[in-house]
Amino acid sequence: MRTLLCTCLAGIGIVVVGFAPQVMAEPRPWHEYGESKLILHRGLIAHHIFNPGMSGASEWTNYYTTSFSYPQGRTLKVYSGGQAREGWSKKNSAVGEGIWILSKTNGVPHVSAAGGLSLTPDVEGLAQDPSTYPEAYLGVVHDEDWALAYRAKNGRELSQVQGVSLRNVQTNWWPARGEIAGAATPIRATAPVLIWNYRYGRYNSEQPFADRVAGGELPQMNAPAWVDFLSEDDFPEVVGISRARSTETGLQWTRKWYQWGHADYDDFLVVENVVENASSSRAEGVYMAFRTRFWQQTTNSWREESAWTQTPRDWSRDDHARSTLAANYLEGVGREAFLLGAGKPAGLLLGKDLADRGHAMLYHHDGESDHFTNVHLDVGDPYRYEFAKTRFVGDQPWIPQGFIQQGQYFGVGVVDALPPFNTYGGTDPEAFVAPHDNPNTEHNEQEHQPASATIWPFLSRDDFTNPSPSVDPPGVVYDGLVNAGHHDEPNAASAYVQLMTFGPYDLEPGEKAKVVLVYAGGMGGNDPKYGDYRRYPRPFNFGWMNLFGGTGLANVTLEQRQREVPLGEDAMFRHFQRAIDVYNWGYDMPNQPPNVKVSWDSNPAAQNRLFWSAFGEAAADPDYGGAEARDLRGYRIYRSKQENQGPWEFVTEFSFEDARSGTLPSGVTFDPAGVFRTNANSAFPQGIPLTENPFVGGLDADAGARVPGLYTFTDLRSQAGFGFHYSVRLYDSGHGNWHGAGQSVPVLESAPGPSGGAIVGGRSGLVPVVPGTALFDRLDVPVRVVPNP
Repeated sequence: MRTLLCTCLAGIGIVVVGFAPQVMAEPRPWHEYGESKLILHRGLIAHHIFNPGMSGASEWTNYYTTSFSYPQGRTLKVYSGGQAREGWSKKNSAVGEGIWILSKTNGVPHVSAAGGLSLTPDVEGLAQDPSTYPEAYLGVVHDEDWALAYRAKNGRELSQVQGVSLRNVQTNWWPARGEIAGAATPIRATAPVLIWNYRYGRYNSEQPFADRVAGGELPQMNAPAWVDFLSEDDFPEVVGISRARSTETGLQWTRKWYQWGHADYDDFLVVENVVENASSSRAEGVYMAFRTRFWQQTTNSWREESAWTQTPRDWSRDDHARSTLAANYLEGVGREAFLLGAGKPAGLLLGKDLADRGHAMLYHHDGESDHFTNVHLDVGDPYRYEFAKTRFVGDQPWIPQGFIQQGQYFGVGVVDALPPFNTYGGTDPEAFVAPHDNPNTEHNEQEHQPASATIWPFLSRDDFTNPSPSVDPPGVVYDGLVNAGHHDEPNAASAYVQLMTFGPYDLEPGEKAKVVLVYAGGMGGNDPKYGDYRRYPRPFNFGWMNLFGGTGLANVTLEQRQREVPLGEDAMFRHFQRAIDVYNWGYDMPNQPPNVKVSWDSNPAAQNRLFWSAFGEAAADPDYGGAEARDLRGYRIYRSKQENQGPWEFVTEFSFEDARSGTLPSGVTFDPAGVFRTNANSAFPQGIPLTENPFVGGLDADAGARVPGLYTFTDLRSQAGFGFHYSVRLYDSGHGNWHGAGQSVPVLESAPGPSGGAIVGGRSGLVPVVPGTALFDRLDVPVRVVPNP
């Protein structure tokens, strides 16, 4: 199927002969970057980034890499040798993503590729020094032996706060503070930067960094001067930064990934992309191309016959590739007909409207497979016992027939592509070059971006149709993308590669160009009808996929869920709009309550007990003043008996006033003099007590007074040998007027996502055990025998 090379060579003739300075070479393998990848994990999308600019997985390797895992996690929870094997249990919405920089020198095209099938030899990562970045003052600064710590000294997440088992959950930048040393800089060239900007028990501060430096709390950094007037509250909760360059052109690029745990803003990743001319010569005809192969990993992982990431099988090539810029986007059958297998559905007017306003999107969703084994309606890729791998059927009997494995809609959209731009706190003070018109195309790139939005059939890593630096000369790749326009949508459901290309820019030495994108997902479980937190606790995505009918209700049928699959398209565009809103607000948003740190043990009845502190109940929301800023009101408790992603069940809730008056729900107690302690370990057999000073260990002489106020929840439904996952969340009062703009804010909870400290239980849940006591040794109490789970 590599017909593109022959066709384009015939069309450009002698131009191909003149591009000689760049020689095609075997692309370098991604695994040379190995453990240098770091993971974005705070919201509902997990995603690995690498420093050269590529992210997610690759067709060339299954290197334990998460690629837009939505919802995040390694389910279905299948075990081999006592471990969950990522090869068949991960959920990715794409097979790799990356950035290609196209340019011309004296009319000769050049392609630097970092992503997809290609990592060209000229691309190298740049060592990073975040102390000089706008993000210099961000980062979690605390002693790892303080009870409310998130991270260890090496930046890795503490095991006792882990919800989902994800590789490389680590931060590698934080400033010095008190006796706490800052992270070492510069960060090696093979590693991206990942900064955590969230904490237990308090909102992010709105105090300007300059005031904190003047007060001696933070050291003076070499950050740009405009940053001094910003605060933690002006930044995302997670910032990931990649920096790389081409050794042949002198062009270098920076990609910044932003993520939040906020329940209304956790279904997308915003990424700012900047290309800079760091050479001494003018760079002409510069383009940024973003290459993604959207594809649902779960689709190929559960059947008895394998379908590799590199080679989708016939039965798994059943996705529709969509483009809101396509002339035929609104053409297609209605949703009811689509659900009956009648073909590609018509696009949404909402998507077309966003594209008309400069916010185009390329996305994908599941369709009806035409494989001969498909004898049932296949939309949503429902789990079928007759096709499932033996280990799935035998080891995971709780997975229901009809489990929705591909109900996700996922894509990449344009947030902003024309200057001026926004950044943290508002308008970006840097100057960026605007794209100019390419006279060889029908539309005016100076006014409309992207320059091209293209969709290409894909059969395998060796059999595809898109221009690629791994097999095509630079001139073919350059012309094949910049002059491609806006492809029509293919009518057939199959497997595709999507490329979105921006430019052209002419950059003098030191000049920069910028594009802001969003990667967003949506599924039927995001529909507003599932807004009742008591019946459908967030995150509801996994519960929706799993046919969960709601707290205390029976499961729904596959037929009921399949009819809701297209609702994910509406949700995806809502999330896209929210990403645009956040960008327009300068990355500020209504604050959700902070997370609650939980410890646990088992009581003599072999029941789980959870403990948490009253610390932080008076935390002030920085978006408000006076009494309104003290907006925290109480706690809600949720539980899952199957996965750390759910399905979640509402257990109970209570207010601070309930605790003080003693009118608490069954199983909950409050000790106003009690002190929260972490789980016991070899270094701290009694656990680490919570003390006032977060910059020294809890037993240090300078730790300060111990913080009183201890809650205990005893789960009366738990029993020895059976695991449960838990989430304890603060809720607030809601507000009638956010930032004085007349926008009301509903009652919000702590971030519900499965990691970043929001959920406890790890991979197997908290499994209560029968403590060894003299009572049991003497058989003074009855002994209950239960089956081996």
